[in-house]
Amino acid sequence: MKWWRVFASEFRIPTSEFPMAFDIFDDLAESPIPPPPAEFDTLVHKRLNRRIVAGQMADLVLRGMPYALAHFAQAVAGAVRFTVFGDYKDDDR
Repeated sequence: MKWWRVFASEFRIPTSEFPMAFDIFDDLAESPIPPPPAEFDTLVHKRLNRRIVAGQMADLVLRGMPYALAHFAQAVAGAVRFTVFGDYKDDDR
């Protein structure tokens, strides 16, 4: 007995209402699946690696470098201020 007939009988659903949809699922479950091509893994890895590297480089250029340059500029400005005025004035006080 098909699983959908058992399901339908438990909930008193007439099975004549659902034969087509469940037959499609049964056909799909029994149909053979062809194996992937031999070079499938290589192609996926190449495409994925390109996208990962592009994303990481964009993240470095758009977020990492400005962050590092801003902090480096604060240190350079502090050194210049100390050289010119002789003391380091902290803006937080």
